[in-house]
Amino acid sequence: MTPLSSSASAARPASACAAFAARMHTFGEWAGSPTTLGIAAGLGIWAASAWHPAAALAGLACSAWGVLAHRRHARDLQQVHAQHSSQRQGLQALGHELLPLWRQHLGASQGQMETAVTQLTQRFASIVDRLDQAMQASTLSSQAGTQEGVQVFQHSQTQLQAVLQALRASIDCNQQLHQQVQDLERYVQELQDMAAEVASIASQTNLLAINAAIEAAHAGEVGRGFSVLSQEVRKLAALSGATGQRMTQKVTAITQAISHTRLQAADTAAQQTASLTASQDSVEQVLTRFQGLTGQLTDAAQLLQDESRGIQTEIVQSLVQLQFQDRVSQMMGHVGDSLQQLGAQLQSAQGLDIPHLLATLESTYAMAEERQAHAAQRGQAAPPSPAHDSDAVTFF
Repeated sequence: MTPLSSSASAARPASACAAFAARMHTFGEWAGSPTTLGIAAGLGIWAASAWHPAAALAGLACSAWGVLAHRRHARDLQQVHAQHSSQRQGLQALGHELLPLWRQHLGASQGQMETAVTQLTQRFASIVDRLDQAMQASTLSSQAGTQEGVQVFQHSQTQLQAVLQALRASIDCNQQLHQQVQDLERYVQELQDMAAEVASIASQTNLLAINAAIEAAHAGEVGRGFSVLSQEVRKLAALSGATGQRMTQKVTAITQAISHTRLQAADTAAQQTASLTASQDSVEQVLTRFQGLTGQLTDAAQLLQDESRGIQTEIVQSLVQLQFQDRVSQMMGHVGDSLQQLGAQLQSAQGLDIPHLLATLESTYAMAEERQAHAAQRGQAAPPSPAHDSDAVTFF
């Protein structure tokens, strides 16, 4: 048998390694992992290492590459799993906390709107009733004659004058209060002066005590008792000075509070004076109009009836326009139901079914605005409105 040369011996393991790596590459594609390819190539080269030492080193390198690739792949998988877990937790929190809170806010706003519109409707209805009563009273007044109209005018004038007098009395009380606050400011100024005097007396007493202590020191043993007395006087002077400072601080705070109160009282008095002037002008205008209409009571009563009917018609039409509350309430209810379904899907393990949610939401629509908005959001043409969906007056 002819011995193989070094080049031939090196070519044999290389070709065997390449063939084995090709087979393992096919297996690696089936396994779908770069780690499998690295380990398979490493094992193939290691198997061929019997023919050449370089093949053994290549096998070890491929094996190491496979291990590193496996670790990197595992780390990537952990990151992906962590991201998916975080997203899943966020979606669960959205369905468990945020969406129910949105639905509660929608329900609260819907309830407030319904309450406000109901109260407004009741007030309009009360106005209609009062207009009916006014029309009846106007008819009776027209039948009773001019004398009764004059009596009603006089009675109204008396009542309005009483209201104006009450407003004037209130303004007078506020002015008196404002004057008293100004007097308090003067008293507070006097307190400030007194506190300053106390501080000055304390300072002078302290100087006298210092001089007495100096004289006692000059007197030696004879003035020792007087020195003790001067020290006590200095303590009293210090206490008096501290008391004066506290008095000054308190008086300053009281002065600021009183000044603030005085300014508020002045603003209130000015506002009330302006309100009284406006009310008086309005009352005078009303009384002037009533007095001018007294001579033509019959025609005025008929005119009042016509105007009352017109106002009543306007109020009835306004009540009809309040139907928007029902439409808005339905829209908000549909959105709230859809949010509830979305929250239920987020909390379940089946995932989101957006087409089902959109289809369910679309099936609840009862107004053309909802269908048009839905179609515009999805880039579709607006569907034709049903025959019953129009602007006709319908209270739900």
